Parts: sequence; structure tokens; C-alpha cells
Amino acid sequence: MVHENTAPNDDIRERARGVISRLVRINIDQLDDGVLFREELGVDSLRGLEIIAVCEVELGFPIDETGCIDARTIGDFLDYLHSAHGAQRTG
Repeated sequence: MVHENTAPNDDIRERARGVISRLVRINIDQLDDGVLFREELGVDSLRGLEIIAVCEVELGFPIDETGCIDARTIGDFLDYLHSAHGAQRTG
């Protein structure tokens, strides 16, 4: 079942990038797909959970945090969100 407020696929990446930008306090223009969460942004596990929680609210679908643990880069995380959204739409 799709939530009423679920973001369209093409919007997910930019909206999630905006969440990361706000929470990490870095200009969105500096968040290309190759930026490393831990090493470059200093995102620890608690901040990562906060990013996931805010993305869930803003994007309108649940995100399995265990699937995000392997995301080393911004691009990995955004790709995971895109695939999680696709699973929600078909599930």
C-alpha cells in the first residue's frame, strides 16, 4: 500500500539530500553522490538514525535502518531510499 504523501521517485533524491544538508549543516551543493557519510560528514550512528527518521517523515514511507547501515556514501544512501520506495509502491 502506498502512503498518500509518498514522494514520487524522481523527487526522493533531492528531498533526502535536503534533509542531510539541514541535519549535517552543510550546503546542499556540496553533497554529491561520492561524499562519505562518516569520514567526510562525521555522521555517527545516532545522527544516521536521525537522518533516517526525518527522511521517513518527509518522504512518507518507512525506511529499514538496517538497510542503510551499509551506505558509505550519499549516493549509496539515496540509491537505497529509491529502492525502498519502489518496494513500498509494489508491496
